[in-house]
Amino acid sequence: MSDSDTLSEALQEKARAELGEKVEWRERDIQALRDLVKADLELYCPHEDDAFLLMFLRARKFDYDSAAKLIHRYFEVRVEYEDFYKGFRPSMAKSLYEKGLYVRLPRIKETDPQPVLTRVGNWDVETHTMEEVLRGNIIQIEKLIRIKENQVTGVVLLMDLNGITWSHAKQANPFLAKRIMSIIQHAMPCRVKGMHYINVPHFFDYVFGIAKQFMTEKLRNRIHTHVTPETLKDHFDLEMLPDFLGGKYDIEPIAKEWAQEMLDSEQDFVAREKYGIRKVDAVSSNQGNSADAAGGITGTFKKLNVD
Repeated sequence: MSDSDTLSEALQEKARAELGEKVEWRERDIQALRDLVKADLELYCPHEDDAFLLMFLRARKFDYDSAAKLIHRYFEVRVEYEDFYKGFRPSMAKSLYEKGLYVRLPRIKETDPQPVLTRVGNWDVETHTMEEVLRGNIIQIEKLIRIKENQVTGVVLLMDLNGITWSHAKQANPFLAKRIMSIIQHAMPCRVKGMHYINVPHFFDYVFGIAKQFMTEKLRNRIHTHVTPETLKDHFDLEMLPDFLGGKYDIEPIAKEWAQEMLDSEQDFVAREKYGIRKVDAVSSNQGNSADAAGGITGTFKKLNVD
């Protein structure tokens, strides 16, 4: 595999400098990870898909063992949090996307992290729970990390809290916070380069305090809070921001475009549902058969203890 012709020279240089990625070593690196994944008898995944493996290599800076463990965790968490991942597709959050809750913002420089905005104030607590809103965000991040440019640059998450009330905030709880932080930090091939909370209300410390205890020190150091959008200019080019955050453009056309792009990617998510974790005893009794006649996983899922 070689995507050097689709990654620009600037991104190739960024990948080399920050991730230790070298185009001339790519086949060797992918094969090394493939061998580790194939040796994991509990795991049924698309190990013949070079792009899939490369995504995890980039997320772990080409450390083979760490990338292999991340792949295992990526599928393992779908068993551990089975209720969260049931029907894990864009259609699950269709109404949230159509309300413009999530928006992929324009990237000014190709080597900058991909900015993504969540307009939390667009969340109607009468129709959706906090878990549903967070799941919709995880689904969009899942789509974003399948784009090779984003694997190199990482993503930066902006949360506009304008309009949220205590009715929104009181749904936060340690169980949900631990689950989301566990997924983002330890079960997705995602490099979060920053998290910016904008228009923070007076009760923000309550919500953030719950989540903060489950963040790694690395992520905590990448958190920024903004009482007003005014301080965003210290971090971002104003051309990247919509008018209500100090920029100049109307966000609604972009929001509609991103919502449609998310919904159009439904089958990409469906295709990955056949992969997962299986019991070793089921594997050993079905050597050579990675899937049943229907294309699903042979054997039973391994159930894990949830803290």
